[in-house]
Amino acid sequence: MIEDIEMGTFLEEYKILDESCKVLLESDVGVTEYINIMKEVPEKYSVQINGWTDDFKKLKRSRAIRNKIVHEVGKCEENLSTLLDVDWLKNFYCRIKEEQDPLSLYFKIIRKEQEESENTGDKKKLPLWSKILTGGLALGSAIAAIVAAVLSKKDK
Repeated sequence: MIEDIEMGTFLEEYKILDESCKVLLESDVGVTEYINIMKEVPEKYSVQINGWTDDFKKLKRSRAIRNKIVHEVGKCEENLSTLLDVDWLKNFYCRIKEEQDPLSLYFKIIRKEQEESENTGDKKKLPLWSKILTGGLALGSAIAAIVAAVLSKKDK
């Protein structure tokens, strides 16, 4: 472990990210849904987005750490995560708010292709989840307010 972290820090940051993914993706499984959608994105798009593979691996690692902390007896975040993990979660959440995360960037590419195909009269069929997200990603900055409201209710 690089540095000790305060107990609860990793898990709290993970919960914030998970809640924002639930809202953004209209899903009950947040980060897991984000990962599942990333798996479905064709390689011709994912290779166009800097850091796609690294983000995918870190999301999966973060989810695995969270699952060990929550489900395995005797596991605590001080032994499983570092400040780098916490910083990455915070950064990824900020990137979602700023629409600079992998799926936001992917859907910007999709929207551009869709607009170009509409201009040429060639209609592309998009998966249902991409139609939901294409409209929903404009909510990136609103996610912070929603998540903050949800989390403040939990604190009461």
